[in-house]
Amino acid sequence: MLRLRQVYITSALLAGVIFGVVSAKAAAPQAPEGRCIDDWSVASRIVAQEGLASVERLASAAGKRIGGAIVRTTLCHEGGRYVYRVLVRNRQGEISRHNLDARHPLGF
Repeated sequence: MLRLRQVYITSALLAGVIFGVVSAKAAAPQAPEGRCIDDWSVASRIVAQEGLASVERLASAAGKRIGGAIVRTTLCHEGGRYVYRVLVRNRQGEISRHNLDARHPLGF
């Protein structure tokens, strides 16, 4: 009887651990509405899972389409969609702010 109880407890614990691991992997990180994510270890997973344009892709097109180099990019969740808040330095050294749709920024 004691042996059966040990097997039951071990099985229950193992099932709980497996469920926890599967649930953690299945749960996509998401920014709360109206919030921004400064931690790119979290933001990069959201970009991949949501199929958003990568920051690298955004940076390569920024010089041509925005007219400068990206200084800082932050991923935000606004109005039910993701946006990039971008600071851009132009050739004269001036900084401008841009909010870009993270799925199709700059028309691509």
